[in-house]
Amino acid sequence: MDLAGTGVVGALRKVFSYMRPPTELSKIDRITAAAAHLWWRTHDLDDAQPYVAGMQEADEALEWTLFSEAEAPNGADGQEPRQSSSWLAGQEGEVCGARLRSVLHSVEGLARLLFSTVLLCWNIRRVLPDSEGGNNTRLSFQEWLEVNSRIEADGTTPSVAVQKCIYNTLLQDECIELLPDASVKKTAMPEFQEAPEDTSSALRAAGQVAGETLSGWASIPPGGLERFDVPMPHGHQGGLSGAKLSHCVLSETSSSFLDRGHKNGINLLQPEVTASSGEAVWMSLKYAFWLFFSTSPDDPAPYVFIRLQDTVLRETNLRDKSLVLAGRMKKSADDDVAGPFGDSAREPLRLCFLLADGRFQLFEALWLELQLTSEEEMQMWARAISNACIAE
Repeated sequence: MDLAGTGVVGALRKVFSYMRPPTELSKIDRITAAAAHLWWRTHDLDDAQPYVAGMQEADEALEWTLFSEAEAPNGADGQEPRQSSSWLAGQEGEVCGARLRSVLHSVEGLARLLFSTVLLCWNIRRVLPDSEGGNNTRLSFQEWLEVNSRIEADGTTPSVAVQKCIYNTLLQDECIELLPDASVKKTAMPEFQEAPEDTSSALRAAGQVAGETLSGWASIPPGGLERFDVPMPHGHQGGLSGAKLSHCVLSETSSSFLDRGHKNGINLLQPEVTASSGEAVWMSLKYAFWLFFSTSPDDPAPYVFIRLQDTVLRETNLRDKSLVLAGRMKKSADDDVAGPFGDSAREPLRLCFLLADGRFQLFEALWLELQLTSEEEMQMWARAISNACIAE
């Protein structure tokens, strides 16, 4: 994602252009922190030096207006306060790129300002419900300044001019990208009219077009998941024999994994795959090349996926009704025959886990063994996976 040349609101709109902001504040905090680090690395402070003096002058010019705005937030004529430092704002009406970088003291301060901006947008658009006995009226600029007081890592307050531009931008623009699903209006902004008004709906539509190639229950037997990065005896790579997917990561969708009971009255484990030494998984092959694992068919999201184009179907066993996935051959294979299958060295099998905070974590394994419930299902899965995998 390219955040070069963006301001606070512009960066947030780019971040949320492909997903709707979650309503959980902990997730918003995680997303804005990641966006702040990406934005910070994108902008070099050396390019911002010519703007430092001008920004300081703009801050001083705005100070005298704060008291009058606190007394009359909408101005003497009843209109919304206008931008008094437009000379430093970009085309989007806010301080952008190098100019913004020159007045920020820390990435932590930027992350908190991004988080505060999302909440300000929700406050202006009445996204948050009224609390009992509370007041959900729109924050004035002065009140929002007090919210952002001393949020920089060094205890200072972000530039007043920057905050003024952010505040006015949110007043003048609907910024539907920053609103959760329930708050999004049906009319798209002019610059986004050619794009789907709801990206999540577009993704669901794409999923319906692509279809789900195959899905069903399977189990991972003991030793079916071998970690890649722990040395094994006799010079082999491997380790954590018998590791379970549920031991690798704890995701929001894996609570039923540990419970092994019922969810919404549905038995998560079919009798054919229920084994005291195994681990049941619901597999879904989608978009022809992506293998998803869930704890049950009704889970809202998978907790791990594998890109099959980076894997090979290494073994099939009709008697045991099992399949073994492994990493593909290295492009420049040497004469080392100490690999897990006695052949030349392989790339690790890469699984991507969904963490509880919404991030994905890469997990490298030597192989993954899957046992199916019948010979017919094993053959169907073998054909589908072999078609998706890279041929050796």
